[in-house]
Amino acid sequence: MGNLQIAQQNTDTTLSIMMNEIQEIRKSQEYLGSKYEDIKDELKTMQNINKNLEHENAILKQTVASLQKQSAETVVKVNTLKQYSRKCCLEIQGIPYKDDENTEEVVVYFVKQLGINITGSEISVAHRLAPPNDSNENPAIIVKFFSQKLRDTIYHKRWKLKDVNNKTGNDGFNVLINESLTKANKEVFKAALSFKKRFHYKYIWTNHGLTYLKKGEDHQTTIIRRFEDLSSDGKGLK
Repeated sequence: MGNLQIAQQNTDTTLSIMMNEIQEIRKSQEYLGSKYEDIKDELKTMQNINKNLEHENAILKQTVASLQKQSAETVVKVNTLKQYSRKCCLEIQGIPYKDDENTEEVVVYFVKQLGINITGSEISVAHRLAPPNDSNENPAIIVKFFSQKLRDTIYHKRWKLKDVNNKTGNDGFNVLINESLTKANKEVFKAALSFKKRFHYKYIWTNHGLTYLKKGEDHQTTIIRRFEDLSSDGKGLK
């Protein structure tokens, strides 16, 4: 009997230990279960935060895109206004500079060579522009007329410059008449001029600040308002 009692006691002890371990396992499972729920709640919270951030990010992108569009439109409007302020102006290049010259009288004399009789009273202001750095070229003359109609008449008579430049006594200088362009419009014209030379377009000119290109006599005239209007392969204008 003594051995049976000892065996029973050992069994009871073993069962007690196992029960304790089972209880500990259950406690661990309950703890892990509660932690799992906490993690699920935290994950759900993070997902909601992420959705809110994505929504806010989408709104911010739309706002930025809208502001960029407004900024671009403002730049265009400002450039248009600046060009409009030059509607009575022309730039004359190639007339030799003299120290004692009266620029207004120089303009009057030159315009008369185009067959247009004007007087100094029709000129608002005329002066030389600063020459390019390290340039020996004659500084261009910018002239503003009181009348846009007169300005347009002179500009449209620029085709007569060939006769004026070939006239005896002009010492071989080459005079050009250009519109007074804003900085932005000058950059577009330069790009179009490079395009013309590269892809063998025959004509390029400006009218009231806009640049025009034409491949040849039988081709359509295209207005170049911005750099994007010029194709990169030369197969056609956009």
